Amino acid sequence: MYKELELKMADGTTEMIPFKATGTTSIRFTQFTKKNLMATITGIISSVGKENYTALIRFSQQANGDNLSIDQIDADMLPVFISIASSGELESISQLAYVMNRQATAQSAADMSNISFEDYLDWLEKFESMEFLTNAVNIINIYMNNTDTTVEQKKADAQPSEK
Repeated sequence: MYKELELKMADGTTEMIPFKATGTTSIRFTQFTKKNLMATITGIISSVGKENYTALIRFSQQANGDNLSIDQIDADMLPVFISIASSGELESISQLAYVMNRQATAQSAADMSNISFEDYLDWLEKFESMEFLTNAVNIINIYMNNTDTTVEQKKADAQPSEK
């Protein structure tokens, strides 16, 4: 799945940043972070709780394209953001974003062999500090929806015939 998100940069401007999730995303994430991606995502969702994660999805849909700043967040959402921040997985969200961004911008598979912690830090410095927290659901959903297809059915679904 390929998607662009509008993220606030460190200088206050916004840019459309490309992300791409493929079958190799979890492998590259594990090679880069030494952590299992699905365990990380599950940990984030568990730390927030299902009800709060649903609220976070609604928030991200509301914020999508609006670049809401942390001071514009509804007070009811603050405990959710605090849960994510205190889960110890906030860095994992930015690391997942980094891997997917590098996949989206790599000219070849060889380019992906150049990902490094120093490159990650250089990349991370370009962004406003709260962008990965406020876009956590969007980033996770890019990965989770990577099984979506653009293939259309050739035949209509079979309908039971009457006898």
